[in-house]
Amino acid sequence: MVIKFQLLYLSIFTMSLVFSKEINSGYVFSNYGEPVPFASVVNNRTKSWSITDESGFYQLPLGTLPTDSLKISKIGFSSSFHLPQEQKHRKIVLSQEVIVLDPITIVGEKPITNRNLDKVTLLEMDGFSRANALDRIPGTLVRSAGGLPGITTVSMDGGQAVHTKITLDGIDLTNVQNGLTDLSDLPLALMQNLYLSRSPNISYGSGSFDGVIHIRSLLKKSYIHLSGGSFGYQNGSGGYSLATSNTNFQIQNGYTSSKGNYPFSLADKTQIRSNNDYEQRFMSGLYQRHNHKNRIYKANVLFVDHDRGVAGGLSFPSPNARRKNNLIVTGLEFIQIMEKGHLRLEVNQRSSDEDFNNVDIGTDSHHKVSSSGIRVHGLFQTRKIKMNGFSTAKFQSIESSDIGKRERTIMAIGLQTLFQPIDFVSVKPGLRSDIVDETSVITSDLEATLDFENLGKFSAISGNGFYLPSFNDLYWPSDPYSKGNPGLKSETSNFHILSWNKTFAQGLNFVIEYRNKRSHNLIVWSPDENYIWKPQNLDRTERENLIVSTNLPEIISGMTFSGMLTRTKTKNLNSGKTLQYVPEISATGMVRYTINDIQFELQSKYVGERTYQAYNENFELVDKTLNPFQNVTAGVHFIFPAFKESLRFHIIAENLLNENTAFYPDYPEPGQAVKAGMTFKF
Repeated sequence: MVIKFQLLYLSIFTMSLVFSKEINSGYVFSNYGEPVPFASVVNNRTKSWSITDESGFYQLPLGTLPTDSLKISKIGFSSSFHLPQEQKHRKIVLSQEVIVLDPITIVGEKPITNRNLDKVTLLEMDGFSRANALDRIPGTLVRSAGGLPGITTVSMDGGQAVHTKITLDGIDLTNVQNGLTDLSDLPLALMQNLYLSRSPNISYGSGSFDGVIHIRSLLKKSYIHLSGGSFGYQNGSGGYSLATSNTNFQIQNGYTSSKGNYPFSLADKTQIRSNNDYEQRFMSGLYQRHNHKNRIYKANVLFVDHDRGVAGGLSFPSPNARRKNNLIVTGLEFIQIMEKGHLRLEVNQRSSDEDFNNVDIGTDSHHKVSSSGIRVHGLFQTRKIKMNGFSTAKFQSIESSDIGKRERTIMAIGLQTLFQPIDFVSVKPGLRSDIVDETSVITSDLEATLDFENLGKFSAISGNGFYLPSFNDLYWPSDPYSKGNPGLKSETSNFHILSWNKTFAQGLNFVIEYRNKRSHNLIVWSPDENYIWKPQNLDRTERENLIVSTNLPEIISGMTFSGMLTRTKTKNLNSGKTLQYVPEISATGMVRYTINDIQFELQSKYVGERTYQAYNENFELVDKTLNPFQNVTAGVHFIFPAFKESLRFHIIAENLLNENTAFYPDYPEPGQAVKAGMTFKF
C-alpha cells in the first residue's frame, strides 16, 4: 500500500504546480537571440536601475510597480521601453543597430531561451531551507552529513561534488583544501537568485565540467525577517537597499542558530542525534555604480562566522568535537562598455580560517585557506560574430597544522567565438589553456544550435573538462595508515549534451535533454601494496542522464503546472558496478497557489533506490541498498493587507511524511519539523 501511494505521489508531482503573483527578474537578448550583458534597466518613475549580468539576466529596479515604464538600453543597441505588466515572461529584445532609432515596446516576440542556462524560480519557503531551491535544478543531488551543521554539498548528473562549482556574485567559492563548497557556510538570506550554467568548462576551468551554480545576492527590496522552529531553530536577518539614478547599495546582517539534537530511528529504536548545535553570524555588502552610461563599478563583501558541534557518524560518534570557522569573500569589478562589446577587469578573494578540536582523540587542527584571482575579459561582436576572450590568474594557498604551508598558481587564457551565418543557426567553438606549475591542460568544446520558431530550439554540445587534485589529496601527512600523493594527475571528463527546448502557445514549455559523460583518472582513496591508504588515479566512469521538464500554461486562473523527471544510468568502468549513492530515478515538483491574501506552497523531491558499499560483521566489503524516499515540504504564507502587502507571516512544515531522507546511512537527517516566521519588506 505504501509503495502504491508513493508511485501515485510521484506521478502527481512530476506534473507539479507553480504560481507566481509577481515576476521580479528577466533576460535581455539581442534580435539574434544572444544575451546582452551590462545593459541598463531604468525605472522612468523612480530613476532606480539595475544592469544585466554576463548572461543577460536582470532584476527589476528597486521600487518598480507593474504599471511603471522601464527603459532598457545599451550602447550599440536601440533602446526599448517596456511595461512589466504586459508580459508574463520578461524576455526583452534589443535591436542590434548602430543608428539611432525611435524607442519601441517589445510585445509578442518569438520566444527566446537563454543558452545553457536554467533559472530557478525561488519560493517563499526557500528562505527556510538550503536544499529546497537546489532540488529544483534538474539532475542535482544535495549531499548532507546530518542536519543544519553537517557539511552540505551539491553534485550534478550523478557525479562527484568536486565537479560542480558554486559561485556567489561571480566569485568562486571552492575550498582548495578539499575541492568542495560547503553550503552550510552560506547564509540563506544571500540566495536572492539562483541559476545553473550547463557547460561552463571554458569559462571556469577546473571542477566545473558538471556545471556551475550561480548565486546572486542583489536584493529586490529592503526587509526584516524573524523565524523559529523545531530543534531550537532561530533565524533573524535584515537587509537595506538604496538606489539612486546611478548608484545601487545594499547591506545585510543576520544570525542563525539551532540546538540540532533531533531524534532518529536506528534498529527500531529512537535515539537522539547529540552534539549537533549550530550558530552562524554574517554581514554582507554590495555596491554598484553606473557612470557616464558606459562605465560600471561593482564591489561586494561577505563575512561569515560559525561555531558548531561535529556529531560524527553513527559508527564513530564524536560527542565532544567542535568546529569553528569563518568565511570572507570580497570582489571588485570594473566594466567599460563599448559600441561593439565591453572590457571587464575583476579582482576577487575567498579566504577561510578553521579550527577543529576533538578532545576524545586528541585532535586540534587549524587550517587557513586562501584563493585569490584576477581576470581580464573582453567581448567583441558584430551582427554575425561574437568573440569572448579572457585571461586569468589564480593564487591558491593553505597554512595547515596537517599539511603545512602549500601554494600553487594557475594561469589560463581562453576564447569562445560564436558564428551566426543565418538567424536560426549558430556555431560556438571554445578553447582554454591552463598552466599549473609546469603542467598544461587544454579544454575545448563545440556547440551547435538550430532555433526554429515553430519547431523549437535544438542544440548539441561536445567538449571536455578537468579537475585539479586538492591540497588534501596531494599533501596529506604520512602516518602508519594514510598519506597524500604529490604525483596525482588531473581528472578529465568528456561530455556530450543533446537538448530540445520548445515553447508553445500560451506559455507551455517542454524540454528534453540527454547528457553523456565519461571520466578518467578519478581520484580514489584506496590502500596501496603496503596497505597504506592514499589517493590514486584509479576510477573510470560513465554517466548517462535523460531529463524531461515542462511548464504548462494557466489552466485554472492563477495556477500553472511544472515539473521534471530525471533518469540516471551510471557505471564504474573498472568494476562494472553502478556509482555509489546515485539514484536511477529522481523527480521534483512543487505547488504554489494564491487565493486572496493567502499563498500555499508545496514541494516534493523523490529520490529512488541507491546502492553503496560497506563492511559487514566479518569486515568484508559488501554491496548494500538505500530505500527510496519522498521528501515533502509545505508552506503557508499570509499577506497582511493593512501594510500594502509588505508584511507576511509564514508557517513551514518540512519532511511531512517523516521519511528517512539521509544521503549517507551513517549521518541521519531530521524527521518532521515545523518553522514559523514573519517578513516585512519596504
